[in-house]
Amino acid sequence: IGWAACMQMFIACTCGLVGGYTLYTGIKFTDNMVQVPTRIIALSLLFGIASLFTYQNGFGCFFIPFFVGFITTKKIIKNIYIGIVFSLLTYGLYYLIFKYSIHTYATGISDRTAITTNPINKLLFLFGRPIATAFHFTYLFNEKSILGLVVYCLVISAWLGSTLTRQKAVPLSQRTMYLLGLVIFFILIYLPSLIVKENYSSNRTLFALDVAVFFWVTETLLSFFKKDMLKYNVAGLITILFLLNGWYNFNKQFLNPVAEEYSILKKFVTQHYRPGIITTINSMPLS
Repeated sequence: IGWAACMQMFIACTCGLVGGYTLYTGIKFTDNMVQVPTRIIALSLLFGIASLFTYQNGFGCFFIPFFVGFITTKKIIKNIYIGIVFSLLTYGLYYLIFKYSIHTYATGISDRTAITTNPINKLLFLFGRPIATAFHFTYLFNEKSILGLVVYCLVISAWLGSTLTRQKAVPLSQRTMYLLGLVIFFILIYLPSLIVKENYSSNRTLFALDVAVFFWVTETLLSFFKKDMLKYNVAGLITILFLLNGWYNFNKQFLNPVAEEYSILKKFVTQHYRPGIITTINSMPLS
């Protein structure tokens, strides 16, 4: 878990983001013809495959540049289609390399990697747990917390109401496509965890989804302020709140409990250990 938190997630998410950004900025249109330089394709593939082999859910960051473009334009434009198709090709190439490596090194496959046969159940899981957790932002809730569920329902209801109010002059078909586009992006971002049978939304699988939901909600919030200065002030306030919550999470939720646990363990060993002990005390090995 320490490796995953400190290095593995950083490598996977950064490579995924760089791969997506490289492709996003490299797509050019000339006379309605798509032009993507070969070096851009190669770099994007390289970073994408590196992300998937490091930690599959980190590849969700590949979609963040395209998602930001989507929530600002409120439509799926050509470069987004290209990004989606390219991401699926990256997944396909990764799968082939992965299967080849399994065959070459005769590595066993974990039961956790079994493919799901119930897509409806996985969609219910996506909107019932991972996305619900993403709406908690950096505040930590118990996975089955009633308060966490209430916050999720309130925030998403407020977003839906404000969006329908802002877009009441927009044709219904366009609003429907916008909501459908959000669902598609969330599925693509969290795809590695939706393919397998296991329904477990650990925090380390949620980074890309958390970032997408944050951009989504923040874009809606800032749209209510017309003056740039107000937007800067609100963004600054949000930053301060996240910094304070980050300090609280690190010190009160992680560091202090671990330090207290080790202190209790040290005290126990100090009180009960004597030279020559080679057995266990209360099932705790001491030598």
